[in-house]
Parts: sequence; structure tokens; C-alpha cells
Amino acid sequence: YTGQCPDVEKTRNDQLAWLWRESTALYPSIYLDLLLASTPNSRKFVRARVMEAMRISQQHHDGYSLPVFVYTRPTYIRKLDVLSQPDLISTIGESAALGAAGAIFWGDADYTKNRDSCQIIKNYLEGDLGRYIVNVTAAAQLCSTVLCQGRGRCLRQ
Repeated sequence: YTGQCPDVEKTRNDQLAWLWRESTALYPSIYLDLLLASTPNSRKFVRARVMEAMRISQQHHDGYSLPVFVYTRPTYIRKLDVLSQPDLISTIGESAALGAAGAIFWGDADYTKNRDSCQIIKNYLEGDLGRYIVNVTAAAQLCSTVLCQGRGRCLRQ
């Protein structure tokens, strides 16, 4: 796995210029499969998705780029296993570092199918996930204020 967006996908995205011109934001999915759990490839996967969205966001509007909001979930795809700390860094942290405007957490009915699954998500949200979101948000705001004089988001190059 190279962690690069294949050229064929970039070409397909370029052919959707008509759609991007009419868009007000972009929403790439960065859902992680359990196969990528806590591996270097999880960060490569997210980086490729976000970088391609950032590339597209800068091409179709004069004078500004579209905001990019990543779609993610608190668990791995098709599982109720919550994301590990390394995978929080690979998803939310990497997206923020690359300049994403925010993250949208999505889930499915499995999160509420019974009391135990509800409690797992609640504990995660009030624990590791919640704390990590607060930390990343504070770091992004501080970076914007200190390094960018409040004029935008910091980007890791």
C-alpha cells in the first residue's frame, strides 16, 4: 500500500469539475477498516483522502478554497471496536494537521442496538475520544492564533 491517491482516481475527480464548481464544501470519508487498525497504513490512507480533497478544494473557485470536512466514525467499519489512540491521531489529528475545517462523526444503528453498545460509545465519547477532540481543537485554535495571526488554519507541509 503506497498511501497515494491513484492517478485514475485523480483523473475521475478532475472530470467532476462541474460538481466541484457548484459545491460549497467537500466531505471525504476517512472510515477505517479493522485491517488498517493501528498500522502506519491508516495514516497513509487518511492522508491520501484528505490531500486529494484539499487538491480539489483549491481548483474551482477564484480567490478561495472550499472547506474540507472529513466524515469519520468512532469505531472501525462494520465493528463496534472503538478507534485506538494511534488511530485517533491518524484520523482526526492527521486531518486537522492537513487543514481540514472539521470532522463529522457518523455511525449506524448498531451503536444503539442495546444498552451495552450505547454504554461503549458513551464511555468513549466522554473519555478518550472527547479528550482527544478537545486537545486537537485547542491545538488548531492556538496554531491559528499564534502562527497565522487568526487568519486561517495551520497546515503541516
